[in-house]
Amino acid sequence: MKVAYSSDFHGSLLLLRHLHEYIVKEKPHVCVLCGDMLPTQFVPIDEVKNFFPNIDEKQLEQVGVVKVKNMPKNQDERIDAQLKAAEKIFDSIDSLPCKVLWIPGNHDLPKLSALKGFSRSKCISEDRIDIEGINFVGFPYIPRMTGDTNYESTENEMEARLQVLEDLVDENTVLATHAPPYGTGLGVISNNSNKVDVGSKKLQEFILGKKPRVVLCGHVHECAGQARLGNTLCINTACPDMEHLNVGILEL
Repeated sequence: MKVAYSSDFHGSLLLLRHLHEYIVKEKPHVCVLCGDMLPTQFVPIDEVKNFFPNIDEKQLEQVGVVKVKNMPKNQDERIDAQLKAAEKIFDSIDSLPCKVLWIPGNHDLPKLSALKGFSRSKCISEDRIDIEGINFVGFPYIPRMTGDTNYESTENEMEARLQVLEDLVDENTVLATHAPPYGTGLGVISNNSNKVDVGSKKLQEFILGKKPRVVLCGHVHECAGQARLGNTLCINTACPDMEHLNVGILEL
């Protein structure tokens, strides 16, 4: 079975168009998206030309910038703007000519995964689906950062939430997580002159114990690549920016 993977579009319709072209060419059976699909950039309409003097307003949404009448000042306004953008994003995702499995990321709305009938694609957050002998399981949580985004958890909370997956994950699992596991190099960021691993230690322990076949993650845009954690292949699928697609194929 051919499994395509990618993540962290942040509302970029341009990246989704590139993904569609790739899927048409490669013809995978399944595509797994590892979170952060909604936009996080908001620009007031009357300031668009000041911020982007050389870009037509219609081009902004192509790279994940949402035009709003007023800059979102509270969470409710932000949610409304993201939900409106989500319709176009999931229309694009639903047009992919294969089965699509996805999880939310910390910049996505928790309510997004609960919207019934919103999309033909399948949210596998803390859930499992079996396809042609391979099972797919999703986990959206990340180690705490600022506390201002969704799904942030302390490592103790991560451990408790991973308990939900105990009976879902086995050695034939493709585990889709938003956070990278600690110690793989897939979650290292620069903090001033220092390198900091923001991957999850509890996720690392869980993977070493359960030994899933593959872990697909995202979240850290600087660390797209592959690593081994015990017998498990781990792949950071995050797009590096809003114009360049990170995508690949697994042959399982």
